Amino acid sequence: MSSFHEIFGAYLGPMDLNLARGEITRLRVIKAERTMEVTLFLEDTVSHEALHMAGQKLAEALRLSAAVLLPTYPKEKFSPDYLPELVVRLRQEGALVNGFFEGASARLEGGTLYIALSHGGADLLRQARCPEKISSILREEFGLGFQVELEGVLTVQKDSAQFTEVIAKAEAALPKVELRPASASAPKERPKQKVAFDITGLPFEPDSMQVVIGKPIKERPMKLSDVDQESGTVVVWGDIFRAEKRMTRDGSRAIYSIDFSDYTNSNTLKSSGPTDERIHLAESLPNRRRIRIACLLSASMERKSGVFLSKAYPP
Repeated sequence: MSSFHEIFGAYLGPMDLNLARGEITRLRVIKAERTMEVTLFLEDTVSHEALHMAGQKLAEALRLSAAVLLPTYPKEKFSPDYLPELVVRLRQEGALVNGFFEGASARLEGGTLYIALSHGGADLLRQARCPEKISSILREEFGLGFQVELEGVLTVQKDSAQFTEVIAKAEAALPKVELRPASASAPKERPKQKVAFDITGLPFEPDSMQVVIGKPIKERPMKLSDVDQESGTVVVWGDIFRAEKRMTRDGSRAIYSIDFSDYTNSNTLKSSGPTDERIHLAESLPNRRRIRIACLLSASMERKSGVFLSKAYPP
């Protein structure tokens, strides 16, 4: 069989050595859609990000709308440490994973892969059939028929001792920030506003809020664990534990994926738009932690309206 480098190396230049040595076991081209799928047998694992980037370069070089590289591996190459790659594959396929797998770990027992969650979200992951999708990926890539089960912190009740302990530790770990006079070149900070919704029992400071996008929120946030696809448009809150920023190819738009949790469940806030409309968001989120938000979500879990920031601390 021909290697990937022998057939496509001239179009891609330097590449991962394992990918270059991969044997092409199947090549499928759909001319009407101008797409191509290349199935490879690889002796060792290659990151899905590397496979995705190689596919993008190949599509550009061959003027295709898409080129997808599908890896297969020897069974013995699989280990529970492969979990992050399974999550990347789920994201690439558009699965609702949000930040639910952040801090997760996996263990193999018999014919079952157990995934221990740290931020809840088990119900939403099951609704999105993520365990079944992971099983399917393992079958496709390694030829393994493992069942997948979720364990660990499936949900955290807000009135539980565990929730209280998590909040107390988070607050204790927050660094203190001294207010400094703004320099002449520093961007003008948006004025803080009083909270416009009922914060009884919620960890918000009344005079610390800033409207970042949209209009002020007036409804009391509900628990993330109570949100489902039939909830319609709801207000929720949470602490950000990961923020990712990507730019479109032409550099005109910024795309943000912001994972947050209220310690009953987790979700992802998505925002995109012209960069000049996202400058304040860019200054507020990247490379920061422990930022608290309240936001309006649609049933599809995508941002629909106002976003507030509270207790915005640098790292």
